[in-house]
Amino acid sequence: MKTTDWLMRGTHDEPSIDKIFVELCSRLRIAGVPVARASLHFRTHHPQWLGARIIWRSGMRDAEIQTVGYHVAATAEFLKSPLRAIIEGAHEIRQRLQSGAVEILNHPLCEELRAEGLTDYIAWPLDHTLGKRHLVTFATDAARGFADDQIAVLAEILPALALVSEIRLKNQLARTLLETYVGPLPANKSLPAPPLAAAA
Repeated sequence: MKTTDWLMRGTHDEPSIDKIFVELCSRLRIAGVPVARASLHFRTHHPQWLGARIIWRSGMRDAEIQTVGYHVAATAEFLKSPLRAIIEGAHEIRQRLQSGAVEILNHPLCEELRAEGLTDYIAWPLDHTLGKRHLVTFATDAARGFADDQIAVLAEILPALALVSEIRLKNQLARTLLETYVGPLPANKSLPAPPLAAAA
């Protein structure tokens, strides 16, 4: 099944966006797109958290989920981050990590990614309804970075990923409101906190 078709038709029974994201990255690798690291960043405006992020690396069976407090919006790390650039209207951020060329993105994240052996990084907006903009990133350790056809495959899945993630995020936020005003809901209906962070 084509990756986009799977996102739209094969994820109905999975309520957790982090699990969907792990499966997505695995499917991309099987399809020949050498994703070695990927992340989703959501501004959730949870009562306690500004947002959260999901990070996946090759070989991980479960994604890492990190929540981020409201204080991060004033930090230098966030102000120089890909997330802020995307929120303010950037359509794409691409960085050849092992190149000696002038840096597009002057951020500690680049050094972190280089240290992991990654060679190419791309970040795109994940647009939800009513102008709400989040972030998805992909990085590879392939010697020559992502090929043009691989970038095309990644770009093609963005609308479907935006739709699938928005549904899960809204479900989680609705649940949070219910728990805040009604009390804890039954455990078997719980969803994991959706995944933003200062970096991307």
